Amino acid sequence: MKLRSLIFFSFFLFLLQSLAAQNINDLEIPIGKYQRSSISFHSAITGYVQSDKTLPYGISTVGSNMLTIETKKEVKDPITLTVTEGGRKHRFILVYKATIELADQDKDFSDLKALDRLVKSMSSSSAPEPSPVKSPNADNPPSVDNAPVVNNPPVNDNFFQLLDEADKSKNNGQLQDAKVKYEQALQLRPDNDYVKTQLEEVNKAIEQKSTANYDALMTKANNAFSSGQYEAALRSYYEALAIKPGDTHASGQVDLIKKKAGKSENRRSRT
Repeated sequence: MKLRSLIFFSFFLFLLQSLAAQNINDLEIPIGKYQRSSISFHSAITGYVQSDKTLPYGISTVGSNMLTIETKKEVKDPITLTVTEGGRKHRFILVYKATIELADQDKDFSDLKALDRLVKSMSSSSAPEPSPVKSPNADNPPSVDNAPVVNNPPVNDNFFQLLDEADKSKNNGQLQDAKVKYEQALQLRPDNDYVKTQLEEVNKAIEQKSTANYDALMTKANNAFSSGQYEAALRSYYEALAIKPGDTHASGQVDLIKKKAGKSENRRSRT
């Protein structure tokens, strides 16, 4: 009994150490004005808190493992954001920027192997660096008075608007509209795992709904056919074929009804 408890305790300690080794510490996240950024994680987010009680950044969850961060005003001082997920505790430094590049808007830490590499690289980079070698011309740098000033315009990207609309359509059962919005969002952020997952779920739901509609129409058509209501059966078979074009059973029944209608017409013409 003692040996079993010791083994369990050792495993639990190893698990805690493994999770602690995957904690992100003081990674800088640039946040642009009116530019919503996102952070994705491997596991469901269980909590997050800003160090500033005035909550200068608007933070919300998308799904279970993504945070979105935005601000409508200038934030002068860096803010610490602490996030817990999957037993891990991450600490980020949110730094306000007037504008940020599109590539800096999404941070994806859902891949644990990539997360391990990141944490290790951050640990190694925290070691003191050697003093830089002074350039011979360091005291007389070239003049930059005439250098052109480059102003980077804000990135106009409606990714998050599409994401919000797609999520609402999905929750309201408007699957085709959600599918279109997720596909448009995926074109803007092809590597976004959340959008990929949602699109897969929507496609699966659409397929299941189509199958259910097809089965209902085929049942209705077969019942009408059995009772001799051929026109009603024909309409239902055509509706089923609109869902599953080329379905052999539905198309076979359509041909059979047409043959029956042709024979009936021939008999009427003879009389």
